[in-house]
Amino acid sequence: MRSNKLTRQLRNTLVAYCRYMEAKSLDEFAHVIQQGGLPWFPDAFAQAMTDGIFTPDTWDRITETDLEEDDFDQVETDLRVVWAHTAPDRPFPLGQ
Repeated sequence: MRSNKLTRQLRNTLVAYCRYMEAKSLDEFAHVIQQGGLPWFPDAFAQAMTDGIFTPDTWDRITETDLEEDDFDQVETDLRVVWAHTAPDRPFPLGQ
């Protein structure tokens, strides 16, 4: 089901672990996932990515990393980093 909105659950999780894209928080996020926490996250995150939810504006509001409005390359880089931490055995949903 395609949606154009970020769910509250997904948004709150991303804000909790991805604000400022700090390595320590991302490592903690990876640990939570590896221990079986947040089992819904990889599928929900993948769906949001394929639905095109993460624009530079949306991602900047989540991460507070001062992105420019056209900085799609940085958004994709950040999404790949989060994906590598939370679903390292799965292919990146947006392709290579």
